[in-house]
Amino acid sequence: TIQTILSFVIFTACIGGYALANWIKRFWSKSNDNYVPPQVIIAVLFLISVMLVAIILVLLFKTTEFYRAGEVARSKRSVANRSKFNLVFTIISTLVMMAFLVIFNMRNYFDASVTAVVEDGENRVKMTAVELENYLTVAESTLRVAADSVSYMEENGASTQDILLYLTDQTNKQFEQFDENFTGIYAYVNGDYMDGSGWVPPEGYDPVSRDWYKAAASAGGEVVIVSPYVDAQTGQVIITIAKSLSPSRNPMKQGEYNVVCLDVIVNHIKEVTEQVEIAGKGYGMVVNSDGFIIAHRKEEYNGKNLLDMHGQGLLNKFAEIKEGTFEGSLDKKKCTVFVSPILDQWYDVIIVENDELFEDVRSQLMINIMVSVVTFALISFFYFLGYRNEQDYGKKVEDMNIHVVSALATAIDAKDTYTNGHSSRVAKYSRMIARRIGYGSARQDEIYMMGLLHDVGKIGVPDEVINKPSRLSDEEYELIKKHPVIGSEILKRIKERPELSVGARWHHERYDGKGYPDGLSGEEIPEEARIIAVADAYDAMTSRRSYRGVIPQEEVRKEIKEGMGTQFDPRFAGVMLEMIDEDTDYQMREI
Repeated sequence: TIQTILSFVIFTACIGGYALANWIKRFWSKSNDNYVPPQVIIAVLFLISVMLVAIILVLLFKTTEFYRAGEVARSKRSVANRSKFNLVFTIISTLVMMAFLVIFNMRNYFDASVTAVVEDGENRVKMTAVELENYLTVAESTLRVAADSVSYMEENGASTQDILLYLTDQTNKQFEQFDENFTGIYAYVNGDYMDGSGWVPPEGYDPVSRDWYKAAASAGGEVVIVSPYVDAQTGQVIITIAKSLSPSRNPMKQGEYNVVCLDVIVNHIKEVTEQVEIAGKGYGMVVNSDGFIIAHRKEEYNGKNLLDMHGQGLLNKFAEIKEGTFEGSLDKKKCTVFVSPILDQWYDVIIVENDELFEDVRSQLMINIMVSVVTFALISFFYFLGYRNEQDYGKKVEDMNIHVVSALATAIDAKDTYTNGHSSRVAKYSRMIARRIGYGSARQDEIYMMGLLHDVGKIGVPDEVINKPSRLSDEEYELIKKHPVIGSEILKRIKERPELSVGARWHHERYDGKGYPDGLSGEEIPEEARIIAVADAYDAMTSRRSYRGVIPQEEVRKEIKEGMGTQFDPRFAGVMLEMIDEDTDYQMREI
């Protein structure tokens, strides 16, 4: 019962500790007042687990001490059964504790590892976004300088040719000295289109109808990044940065604005995007707010639209999250998506499949599980070795005890010349009965020991009384009747085996209550004593005495049968009758 309660306490402690640890973790994680580093949380959770283990070990120790100091086994069978139970209980307790610790620590490790991976991904996508923003900021600065210069020239009456020469010179300088991806600066001033890269528009080309003009005109003088496009001739993705200037001075172009633009090939953006990964896993891409893929690790996706590949939902999620992490399903695979905005127009994105992202974490967890299983197996093996050694040692001690007791029983029987070997035979008959009624081997050995010592009280009876050849007087019979009490008092002193006194004290009780020394009846008489009583009576009748010879087997059988329900327990007497019936040659008395 105690161990069952302890098992429940251990299980409850594990569940309670796990719930408490998770509550602390959630409380600290959600705290907005003070930032608590994940390492501190993990350390505290680990300390909690250590405290729980310490409490459980103390409970186990106290329970063991309780059994050792406060409870004496009733029999060898109970000792053996408890030893087995303790082994199983210890292994199960160890398994529960290790399973709890493994689950608890693995959960913490997994959460911490996932948090670290997510933080790494978020940092990586932010760094990439910042790098690309810086790059675009340089492009914007280049455009601003050019736009300011063109505006100044236009206001001071510079000719179209002068402005074109300036744009051409700036285009060449930017291409040669700064960034080869800045392919050209061009402008639309007072109704004239001028391109610093030398590109001549085809006949009918209307700048006002182009996206770059519309975006710049609607931006109210602010620098704007126009939606990217794929160059028809080169197949490269081009982004345009544009800025509107003052209204056109050309009377024929009333309502129009002067605009300066810078075209940038996304090669650098693509190079940066191709290098984006998280611990060698996943891929990156840069997406416009309308879904246009500006740069992607896979060349074939550049210039495609995200809507055609994954639908509107993914793009909506980018707009909703703006900056952060979310999990989604792409191509039927669970993925973790990291998002960071670029100048509020683009999204820098890193996508990693969960199986790939957490591969190292799961591998480490599997290694931890395998190590824990091996550790548990080794611990259980040593537990079992200890149990076997304990059992072997106990068996050796028990064998030694039997030899000592046998020697003592022989010495006792030697007091009576006519009953030499009586205790040994009673012990053997008792064990035979116990085996037939289903006692286990340990219980059989127990009752055998009781049988050997059942007459130990005769030590206190004078030899002349025991060996008197004629019938005993009443006074002498009273002396004989004292031997159960004497034997019981002697055997009670054996603190580790108090059950031995049972057979000694009550083997002369009768089933009908007319026996001695206490006049017990029926089930009041201990079961072992009732078995020994039948075996003792059988040996007394089948042994030669000073006043008679060996009683014939048929008469012995008759006496036992007539004593069923009066002198003997009917159940055990019936077993003895079966043994007699099987002993057709009357050999059992010679055991």
